[in-house]
Amino acid sequence: MTLNNSFTYQSSFPSIYGGGTRCYYYSSGSLIYGEKERFLPTPWTSVNYWLWWSDPQLSQIFWKTTLPQLTNQYQVNEVDPYENCCNSGSPYLCYLYSLKRPRDSCYGYIPPKIGFFFGDPHINTLDGVQYTFNGLGEFTLVNVMDDNGTIFTLQGRTARAGTNATSQATNFVALAADISNVTTIEWQLSNENMTIVMINGSVIPLSAGNVTALSKATLEITSEGEVNANFEGGISLSVTAKLGALSFVTTLDASYQNKTEGLLGVFNGDKTDDLKYSNGTVLSYNGVKLPNESLIFDMGMTWKTTPQNSIFTYNSTNNESWYTYNNNSFVPLFYDELLLTTNETLINSANSTCKGNNECIFDILSTGNFALGQATLGTLNAAIEQSSTMNNFPPNITGPSTIKAALNTQVTVSYTATDQNNDPVVFSVLTNSADVNITPNGLLTWNPKSSDPINITIQANDSKAVTDLALTLVLCNCSNNSSCLYDQTITLSNYMNFKMAGCNCSAAWTGMYCNEDFDGCIENKCYVNNSCNDTKAPGVGFTCDACPNGMTGDGIQCADIDECYLNISSCEQICNNIPERYSCSCMEGYQVNQTNSSKCEDIDECSNSTIYPCANNTVCINTPGSYSCQCMQGYQGNPTLLCVDINECTNVSICPNTSTCSNTAGSYLCNCLPGYSGNNCTDINECEINNTCSLNSICTNTIGSYSCYCKTGYSGDNCTDIDECANYQNDCGSYSQCINTIGSYNCFCVSGYTGDGKQCAGNNRNYNKPTYNKPRKCDSCG
Repeated sequence: MTLNNSFTYQSSFPSIYGGGTRCYYYSSGSLIYGEKERFLPTPWTSVNYWLWWSDPQLSQIFWKTTLPQLTNQYQVNEVDPYENCCNSGSPYLCYLYSLKRPRDSCYGYIPPKIGFFFGDPHINTLDGVQYTFNGLGEFTLVNVMDDNGTIFTLQGRTARAGTNATSQATNFVALAADISNVTTIEWQLSNENMTIVMINGSVIPLSAGNVTALSKATLEITSEGEVNANFEGGISLSVTAKLGALSFVTTLDASYQNKTEGLLGVFNGDKTDDLKYSNGTVLSYNGVKLPNESLIFDMGMTWKTTPQNSIFTYNSTNNESWYTYNNNSFVPLFYDELLLTTNETLINSANSTCKGNNECIFDILSTGNFALGQATLGTLNAAIEQSSTMNNFPPNITGPSTIKAALNTQVTVSYTATDQNNDPVVFSVLTNSADVNITPNGLLTWNPKSSDPINITIQANDSKAVTDLALTLVLCNCSNNSSCLYDQTITLSNYMNFKMAGCNCSAAWTGMYCNEDFDGCIENKCYVNNSCNDTKAPGVGFTCDACPNGMTGDGIQCADIDECYLNISSCEQICNNIPERYSCSCMEGYQVNQTNSSKCEDIDECSNSTIYPCANNTVCINTPGSYSCQCMQGYQGNPTLLCVDINECTNVSICPNTSTCSNTAGSYLCNCLPGYSGNNCTDINECEINNTCSLNSICTNTIGSYSCYCKTGYSGDNCTDIDECANYQNDCGSYSQCINTIGSYNCFCVSGYTGDGKQCAGNNRNYNKPTYNKPRKCDSCG
């Protein structure tokens, strides 16, 4: 099958469980059973087939990208849940799955029921009671209820029929439908053959072929002018305008049995309670002969709406209201009255036109319009045919939807078909393979001669409907004494319904069909990479190279030899075992010898210029395997943390008394006081070394210093000569003359006197004393 050969339909609205059904049909209209993956793309994907096939580039994108993604999406969202819930899961899980994905077969299916209105209101209830009601006004046609109240309401408006609306009959001119008080759709007769559609009080335009999506409803118009509304929950309404009247068909899902009221009756399969008053009283009816028309009229009038429950829209601008359309004084002419008051010629003509149909005859006699009668007859026949079609069940096929076979081995499968309408059923098969045949009574044979993908669809035909069962085929092509795994399948290409069974290969073989040598090295790894050697089929197994040096074993599993534990290493200090070998390391404070890794040598921590191990102001002393730190002389403290300078000057006896103490980094200085020198700061004899005394002085050493004393005859800082003669510092006598000399003086007696100069005696008393410029010392002044 190609994508163009099938049609797909799915529920417009979810069920009360949130699920829905998707069905696939052949172009012939037959329902297709079985897996549907080959009918991709999925219904939720918009497909332009012509664009795909006409454009090579787009076609490549579709087949290589789009379709695989859709296939995977369908597999994950649809196929896998079914497999997990129904094939692998419990019955309860499968039940839960069926709530979300109801089965698409006809088993247990109850077709929806149809109620229809046509002509001068002729009503066919949901249980098939046909009666005429010519009430004038607005009426409740059907209320659909659930446990919480009314979920759907359909009301109809009638007007007098005939020329100038003067006849004693009525017909429908407007309808209003409401779903859950959310969306209200109204149909109003525009002219004889057209309708105006309103949604929630507003007129909307409709075009043929387009679907208008509403809250809880969809709306569309066909090319013939029929307006169809589908409501959530399996309720639909089809409305047609013809010759000035609305004809319509209402369809309700079978789940609404015993949940309806109104002119369409009680939907429960019992005709006798369909003619029920709005107060619940049932008009006596045996299901065969209708009650008197006046009684039916009285019953129907109880379903007239009120201003409070009407769902119609009224044009307040034109002063419209409920009262505009509801005249309780109108009484129609009933059928038996028309037969008595109409001339026989018209009755015979109407009977001939209507072929004996009472509804058709009634419409002609009440309006005088033969075309209206013919329209009534056509509408009635179409509704009856639609109802008959919906109640006709296609055959139900019983038999496996999956066939399993081995290549070149014939399988035979028997299928049966039942038909609820007891129609005879004939089997046929749609396939693209000559290896498949089926007998008319359902005996299928498949003798696969090739592993090329094929399709098989079984058809059961009862001459009115055809049921198709698309088979899933699982073919086994296993070889070399392998077994088939039909529950482990592989899908080929785009043939989703044709699958290859998995193969359980013997030990020597592998591949999809067990026709390839199994490489024993794939799953069995040798310890040494790339050292595995496969044993060729039909042999089994593999071999490995020997374990590497330093290890022991069979080549597959190799265990390390612990040289350290066995004490066979050459390490001087520490042995470290590692896979396939060992390594040597040293104790703390030692390092591996660079030329002989088995030996250890001491680490001279003190020579490490990058990281000195001791604190500042310390001395590092290397020891074997370690080191020690000492504070330098003149420092004290923790040599690993901090050594600080010792202030020796705090010891007052550290220096001699003749000196001052000065602390230095790591030591101290004794500074001798002036006049002292040497290690012990002893007194300096300045008189023996450099001194500043003048030549005319005498140097006298003192403790810590020296003194200069002028020699006799000298004075002053520089010991200059004293002029004793001028300063009366001489002891020259009278009649003597003082003569100054360097450092002293001399006394000389003057002429006429003799003596030592200190004492001078004269020989001549008359000698005149000399006169001196300077006075002399007076020996005895008086």
